[in-house]
Parts: sequence; C-alpha cells; structure tokens
Amino acid sequence: MRRFVLAAFALTVLAACQPASTELTEEMKAEIAAEVNALQPDYLDAWSEADFERGMAYWVQSPDVAYANQGVMTAGYANMFSTFGPVIQSVASQEFEITDRHTVVLASDVVCVVTQGTTTITDLDGVATTGPPGVSFTTWVRRDGEWKVYLLNESNSPITVPETP
Repeated sequence: MRRFVLAAFALTVLAACQPASTELTEEMKAEIAAEVNALQPDYLDAWSEADFERGMAYWVQSPDVAYANQGVMTAGYANMFSTFGPVIQSVASQEFEITDRHTVVLASDVVCVVTQGTTTITDLDGVATTGPPGVSFTTWVRRDGEWKVYLLNESNSPITVPETP
C-alpha cells in the first residue's frame, strides 16, 4: 500500500510539473485577432493624417524593431524615427485603400496582419500620387498589455506569374 501511495504521489507531482498547454483554441484566436483588428482604424488614421509621432507611438520602442520597404530595411526604433521623421514632413496626407486583410494569430502575444491595397500620398503642394497595388505584413506583439508593431514589410513590386503551357 505504501508503494502505491508513493507512486500515486510521484505521478501527481510529475503531472503538476508539466508545462501548461500553449495551444490556442479557435475562439481564443478569434478574440486575439479581434483585439488587433480593432486597432487598425486608429493606426491607419495616424498615418493617413501624416501624424508621424502618433503613428510611431504604435511601435515597440526597441532596437530590435524593423521596417522593410522595396528591399530596403531600417532597423531600430531610434533609427526609424530619425530616418522617416523628416520624410513625412513633406506629406500632407495618405489614403489607404485596403482591398483585402488577413489576420493570423501566431501566439497569444504575436499576430501578423497581411493587407493588400493601394496608397495615395498627397504632398504639401496638394499633388496626389497613387502607388501600384501592394502588400504589407505587420507583426504586432503584446507588450505590457498593449499591442504594438514590431515588424513591418511593405512591397509594391508585382510578381509576374508565368503562363503554363
């Protein structure tokens, strides 16, 4: 009997020491995706109004963050701030026409939002330029209870699909 109690105790301790399951249910994923998707209008409004500081407030302030566009990467929050701050000063507004959005929950604190669409940039002289259709991949992370952008890749280069013979 003593061995049985010891064995049962050992199994209980072993079971208690197992890591908690990190598998997210579909319901949990939907709730997390909804949280991040709810941020999208305000995030895009900041950039639509060419409000650089408000737009950058959505980013994690870390040397690890990165922005890539057309094959050029800028890494680090401070570097992004000093590089793009002066650039946005020549922009009066931006208009984003999102034609498709796909939100993928990678973990309870990591979400990727993939969007497709076009951007029209209006400069301070009122000249509007619409770029070609593009795609962006934005990785959001939860830090101190808030969702922030960690990585962003934008591409406007169309891929030519070869015809099949």
